[in-house]
Amino acid sequence: MTRGGTAANLEGYVAAARKLYGDQADRFLALYPAKTDEEAKVMGPLAAREGLVEIGTRNWALAQAKTGKAPFYMYMFSRVQPFAKDVQFFDSPQKIGAYHTSDVPYWFGTQDAFNKFRATRVWTEFDRAMSERMMDTLVAFARTGNPGTPATPWPQWNQNAQKYVEFGDDSGVREENAARLDFHTPANVTPSTPRVSRD
Repeated sequence: MTRGGTAANLEGYVAAARKLYGDQADRFLALYPAKTDEEAKVMGPLAAREGLVEIGTRNWALAQAKTGKAPFYMYMFSRVQPFAKDVQFFDSPQKIGAYHTSDVPYWFGTQDAFNKFRATRVWTEFDRAMSERMMDTLVAFARTGNPGTPATPWPQWNQNAQKYVEFGDDSGVREENAARLDFHTPANVTPSTPRVSRD
């Protein structure tokens, strides 16, 4: 499920898992269980996010813990920008969720730049308040080396407590699912597991 990540129903989800992971499919399905079509539609994108994006960040954290001296702080941004109704884009941003770099206007308070030439977002008080909190963490990090603030507690990531901060509709401290991320680590893939081409 790390290519595309979307299945139309439970049957398609299980079939994709068996095609992608071969003799590791049962292990995958135990880590990302689904018994209904709706659960399959949730688990597919979750597995794709963890197997393509979160695993990379975790690998950086592990390398930093092994050889670095500075603390490591991790976050995930899941807030879907409030797109203006009926605005036309090249793609369909309303369907793709929180996309790569969609956090940037929150970090720098530049949300209104999106509406300079036409109204593409309908920013809410929630969005602006989250942006303020995120900017406060940047200032705290620059001043102290720790991004945590009273409004946004932010624990250091370490191997014994693999925690990060999520900025989204329901923000807060989360803990990574180590078993699922270990599944996506190449060293844990058996030689008989089929490799999926990018072609």
